[in-house]
Amino acid sequence: MDEILRYTDLAHAIQLARANGMTDRDIVRALTGSMSYEEQGK
Repeated sequence: MDEILRYTDLAHAIQLARANGMTDRDIVRALTGSMSYEEQGK
């Protein structure tokens, strides 16, 4: 099965998250939560 890629305007996603009270740590965890250890750059 082919991997499904999702694209988003990262700056807008971060702006929206901050507007909803998310901290930088929360945002990073949300954006990298589904990535493997290798994808995160170790």
